Amino acid sequence: MGIEFSVVFSLIAGVLAAVSSVVFAWGQARRHKKRAPTLEETINTLAKNLEVASASISQIENEISKRREMAHKLKEDVARYQQLRELSQTQVEAVAQTLRGEVATEARRSRYINAAITFVIAFAFFLAGFFAGRL
Repeated sequence: MGIEFSVVFSLIAGVLAAVSSVVFAWGQARRHKKRAPTLEETINTLAKNLEVASASISQIENEISKRREMAHKLKEDVARYQQLRELSQTQVEAVAQTLRGEVATEARRSRYINAAITFVIAFAFFLAGFFAGRL
């Protein structure tokens, strides 16, 4: 219900912005009675105001779609949380054990990679020092 209310509220705000800009333009023209605006000027003003209103409505629609996506993701997260909450203790332990195994495997692999990188860097500095000493 909250999204529909905000959509209606946003559309009303966009329309009110367009109407207020038309009224403002009309008031400005009325204050400057030196010359009456031509039909072309009035049409241009109204067209600009319509473009502004259209852009505002597009921005509102984009924001609404982003919020719908966020609401959908939150619903998925709630469903996932409900599934996790319903796991039994043995299932929780099995998942935890699996994760521990994956973390341990990754840690061993990371140690080997770090050792190789350290060796390469140390060897590069050794060669640099060796050749620098020969100069």
